[in-house]
Amino acid sequence: MTDWQRRLGAIKAAVQAYRKRWRVWRATGDERMCSVCGALNGRSAPPDGVFHLGGVGFSGPPAHPNCRCRVSYVSRAQGRRRRSR
Repeated sequence: MTDWQRRLGAIKAAVQAYRKRWRVWRATGDERMCSVCGALNGRSAPPDGVFHLGGVGFSGPPAHPNCRCRVSYVSRAQGRRRRSR
């Protein structure tokens, strides 16, 4: 196995591990934050799942025009504790 193949294998393993991480909705938390983003703040979703709020599913930010939210990633155990309901 060449050095290049070893590095490629390490990169592929890192990408697979990252894809298994759960996503957490992060709102800005200032006076301009809307009620939808405030309600989604801190909720988590599986890697390929959606964030649920009142029967509506969001694949991720932006939830609306001018949305300033973002997604952060956490371990599977942390994500399940914060799971969207």
